[in-house]
Amino acid sequence: MAPQSLLVEQRLKTLGNLHSELPSSDILADRIYKTIANNEQLSGKLWTDIKEMAIAYAEDRVFYNEKMMRMIGIDGGFDQRELDWLIQVDIKTMETDVMMTVTYDYPAKAKKPMRHASVAVTLSRIAGNIGYGEPEILPTFYSGEMSDPDFRLEHGIA
Repeated sequence: MAPQSLLVEQRLKTLGNLHSELPSSDILADRIYKTIANNEQLSGKLWTDIKEMAIAYAEDRVFYNEKMMRMIGIDGGFDQRELDWLIQVDIKTMETDVMMTVTYDYPAKAKKPMRHASVAVTLSRIAGNIGYGEPEILPTFYSGEMSDPDFRLEHGIA
């Protein structure tokens, strides 16, 4: 089952008094996502969940400098976004905000574990706490060898 269908199915379970002839979650998801994707006013990226959205916002900010260098004609020879980054996403839900911290620890094939960056993405709740305002994005860049034993164990790193 597609991720969108699973999300629609989860949402349907939380709703009550639904019509008995409602189409299945995969049909609903297909129609919902096609409608959004074909709407010119909503032509931006569609994220299936908040974790994917946090990574997209963080990636834009973390690799912004690289993009700017390319625009002025300086090319580092490769795109850092193509590396197999070990990424950790922590989501903290509060009454008025959702804070997502995306940490780019280092590429999986790196010889030395060097933490690259951490990006805090905060979304303020609006519209009766069912919608979100513009994100506040705060990056932190690191240098030096990483020594987080819990992260290393979790990812099977010696």
